[in-house]
Amino acid sequence: MAIMVGTAMIGTGLATSALSAESATHVAHPFHNSIAEMEWNKEAQAFEIALSLWPVDLEKVLGESKEVRSKIKKTINVDDPAQHEILNSGIRQYVNSKLQAEIDSMPFEMKWLGFEVEKENVWCYFEWKLPQEAAKNPNLETNMLEIFISNQLFFELQDDQQNTILFRHAGKRRGIHFVRNHPRQKLDWDANLTSKNRP
Repeated sequence: MAIMVGTAMIGTGLATSALSAESATHVAHPFHNSIAEMEWNKEAQAFEIALSLWPVDLEKVLGESKEVRSKIKKTINVDDPAQHEILNSGIRQYVNSKLQAEIDSMPFEMKWLGFEVEKENVWCYFEWKLPQEAAKNPNLETNMLEIFISNQLFFELQDDQQNTILFRHAGKRRGIHFVRNHPRQKLDWDANLTSKNRP
């Protein structure tokens, strides 16, 4: 496995792909979906997110990135550690452009932590930090602010793409589903966001 943190890669023994640069690195898959797990960290004032993506889809969209293509001329291969520093920036930019959240019309700030490659998945790790203006808003204590999430990952690739966020809070988990016709959803939950949460 190889974990990217910022631009520094921590190698943990992932074997690189044996496929040639001219061949496809991953085969197509029958299901077009992404899954993310999200949990609120009240001390950090942020949502912590782990996002699972299909490598073949990620390689396709990165292959269309002018910035990535200007630095990687051969086949985009997420299994190749030599490409990870460049791909880390490309993945961050893509995810940040397609997966966003806002509270009371104020955008959360993404804090990118990196990615790791598994056999059939690319896991991306990041946080959505609560905007400072929202943290100061007195309505935060009364649950009057609204959180909306927009998830348009890979909609440009597949008409039947579905994206799911599993939100965990107070020992419960609920799914939020996004499709092309409904890319923006409201996050409903009944707890205060601030570090002054009641137990």
